[in-house]
Amino acid sequence: MALGQAILDIVAPCLRPEEQRDAFEMFVTAAKAVLDSYEEKADRMRRRVKPSAN
Repeated sequence: MALGQAILDIVAPCLRPEEQRDAFEMFVTAAKAVLDSYEEKADRMRRRVKPSAN
């Protein structure tokens, strides 16, 4: 949410209030997708570097 707000603060002067609400939702959705993807890749990397005992 904080990342979405930070991005919105940058572009807010270019948008109308109703557009700002929509943009905030899009920024938060995009940020969540990128962070989820990063977490998945980081988890795979940790498992490769330090595999389980199985």
